[in-house]
Amino acid sequence: IRRIAFAEDGSYFVTVGNRHVKFWYLISTASLEVVPLRGRYAILAERKDNFFTDVVCGRGDCAGMTYVITANGLICQFDEHRQLRGERDLQEKTNCLAIGDIYLVVGCAKGAIYIFSPQTLEYIMSIPLPHYLGVDISF
Repeated sequence: IRRIAFAEDGSYFVTVGNRHVKFWYLISTASLEVVPLRGRYAILAERKDNFFTDVVCGRGDCAGMTYVITANGLICQFDEHRQLRGERDLQEKTNCLAIGDIYLVVGCAKGAIYIFSPQTLEYIMSIPLPHYLGVDISF
């Protein structure tokens, strides 16, 4: 397992890794007995051979969605039924993923940061790369 993320309402969490995207559903009971975790794999189809490196669960209007990235630059969006709803290929190595109420942020190799809409995975903008060391940016 490479990463783990909890749903906003705490009803499930998702783990990712090598050829692995799994949803774990938490069952609350009134008794103190031990309840086993129920895990269900995401429906990956032809994406099953990827190395999944990060995961975030949606927030706000996208609370039922889950987003994962692969090492080779694929962003995948899963719905509440664990089905692949959308994807976007960045054609660049991805390192990390973060989500806010209105933005999905992907950190890529060489310092590139891209911002997408969590609803549609539509590209919104890139954050400029930092200046090189030793460059004087003052006038």
